[in-house]
Amino acid sequence: MVGRFFGFPAGILAMMMLAPLSCAFLLNERNAIIGFLIAILVTAFYAVAVLLALQNWKEITGRKDRGAIFLRLTVFWFLLPVFAAIPFVMSGELSVSGAYFEAVSGFTTTGASVIDNPDQVARSLLLWRALLQWLGGLSSLIIIAAFLLPLKLIEMGEGAPVLSHKGDTSVPLEYIALILLVPYGGLTLVCFMALLASNLSTFHALCMSLSLISTGGFVSSDSLAPNLFGKMAMVLFMLLGAANFSYLCAVLRGSFRLSRGASELLLLLCIWLFAALLLSVFFYNDSAGGWIESVGAGLFAAASLLSTTAMTSFDISADCSTPLPLLLLLPVLGGCCFSTAGGIKLARILLITWHSWRELERLIHPSSVVPVRNDIGAPRMRIIWAYFGAFFVCLGIGTSLLSFSGVAFLPALTSAVGALSNAGAMLHHLDVATLGQHSYNDVALLGKSVLIFLMVAGRVEILLLLGLFLPTYWRA
Repeated sequence: MVGRFFGFPAGILAMMMLAPLSCAFLLNERNAIIGFLIAILVTAFYAVAVLLALQNWKEITGRKDRGAIFLRLTVFWFLLPVFAAIPFVMSGELSVSGAYFEAVSGFTTTGASVIDNPDQVARSLLLWRALLQWLGGLSSLIIIAAFLLPLKLIEMGEGAPVLSHKGDTSVPLEYIALILLVPYGGLTLVCFMALLASNLSTFHALCMSLSLISTGGFVSSDSLAPNLFGKMAMVLFMLLGAANFSYLCAVLRGSFRLSRGASELLLLLCIWLFAALLLSVFFYNDSAGGWIESVGAGLFAAASLLSTTAMTSFDISADCSTPLPLLLLLPVLGGCCFSTAGGIKLARILLITWHSWRELERLIHPSSVVPVRNDIGAPRMRIIWAYFGAFFVCLGIGTSLLSFSGVAFLPALTSAVGALSNAGAMLHHLDVATLGQHSYNDVALLGKSVLIFLMVAGRVEILLLLGLFLPTYWRA
């Protein structure tokens, strides 16, 4: 399994590079052609070497050993972007540190970019960024279904155990990937057709569809101006990307009955509508547009931030920024647990709220007898509370280190929230008139390293990554 776990993804990465390579040939982008050819050769060589070297490796622990899984998943999220960054470096578009930052941001579906003007970058590289975040979104779903769910490291709705065969870790990864690829790819195709039916070109519709379903946030041009149909289609698919993926799989099986996990989906819609209402009022008071433009911008901005896509609205000028409290709160809440969205996740928010209310009742009425429904147990609640605490500890340390690297406090806090919530493009939502123009390209090497760590921590599950720093892990 070790060879397949590290070799197959690299092989898939090399095959996916053929698409932007073909684009580079069609557009005669010579530097990009050289970059992708070198990247394909290096990545394919690594994939074949790992598969051949570990073909006789006898798996001892399997997918139930938490220690082995922690290490493999962490290496997976840090290693694959190394190969994904090669085209950016060899084409001469980005430095080594900038290319790795861009690759990690794409693969973790964060969307923070050191490319300030996408219109001046080769289109094949823009397509590669979009494909990279699409692959990262699919990888996130596969890892949740194959590893995190059976080990009870993540909470989610009723439909999810069907995907992991009720905790049977002997199910091949390839089978789980195929189950998830069909609805994931189908949604991407439908999104592409919807954007193509609007006023977007074929290239921009393709890049944006790959970005929306994965809740990645990369845009293919700063001058995009989708019509009303295109904007509402983007809102719909950002929300679908943040929704519990098990329901999408259930629809394909012909099951339309919502289970008890629908509370997470209902909370997602309620928060989106409430935030959209607040943002619409704010945009209306702070811009020269009418109610229709303000409501459209509010719906878009709320879906963008809550789904951790973090795209800026196409309706509102840069002079009208998102209110800072909503800018920080919505990505931290995030989407559903079994989705490509980042953040703490709404299922955890529901359980923390329920557990806090229950403990408050016990404090007021210590001798009362309360019926227990859907009790997930004290050990798993301890994991959720530990995750909640670790999230804000990492956020505080990350903000402090970014400030130490030379970033002002509010941009540092916003960048740290964006990286840890995998909603990296949040710097573009800041008030330009008050705080000035900010770019990830201006962040020093220390700051980029901190953001890379936070992006991986947010995607790989914080406790899983922090567990590697415990001495007891390595002694075991």
